[in-house]
Amino acid sequence: WSQLLPAITSNRRKRHTTMPPPGQPPAPSQQPAGPVSVGLSYEKQTWEIMVEPSKGMANLMLHIYLVTGVFPARQKLMSKGQTLYPDTALEKFGLQTRDKIMVVQIPPGQEMEPVHHISPHPVDRTRSKIVCLDELTMALETAVNLVKDPEMIAKIHKLCMMSEDSGTKLLLKVDEIQGDDNVRAARKALVKHLNGVCDRLDKLKQVTLPGAGG
Repeated sequence: WSQLLPAITSNRRKRHTTMPPPGQPPAPSQQPAGPVSVGLSYEKQTWEIMVEPSKGMANLMLHIYLVTGVFPARQKLMSKGQTLYPDTALEKFGLQTRDKIMVVQIPPGQEMEPVHHISPHPVDRTRSKIVCLDELTMALETAVNLVKDPEMIAKIHKLCMMSEDSGTKLLLKVDEIQGDDNVRAARKALVKHLNGVCDRLDKLKQVTLPGAGG
């Protein structure tokens, strides 16, 4: 984050007028070991941001939220002709310097969800959602320790509130999962995991309150 955040303000108004040909395959080069500079576009605005693929999708989506104000769950991200889902393995995706990421804000109620489940069973689908929320919470925890700008702290606070609310709604969905003893045991584990994530989000919400002093 110490490398990523300065790019948000210094490159906020940088404009790009050229785009690669539609459907052009990525260059057959080795995945960079560290951060890469990519173009970000949203509603006719463009930025140049630093992305660390090894940090995963949650870190990227949080970074994009701080730049554009679009909540992670409502970000439809497209790059190199493919959609980046919340559980896309970003390190294996192959982002390269000068690649482009396009952001589309999707309507409420149509939030982006993980797609790479172990199985289509409700337990596994729900587990994927909890893991993504956990990863976003970890990204928020890192950001809180590094971000000093009051405007960004306010954005983080708002996202913590939204994420905690999403976690609460997800708990209700977990309670609806029915099945045998194995399913009930798995459901209990999901509840424990999700409660822990919500507790961490609540703490983040408190430390990012205006006047909380970090």
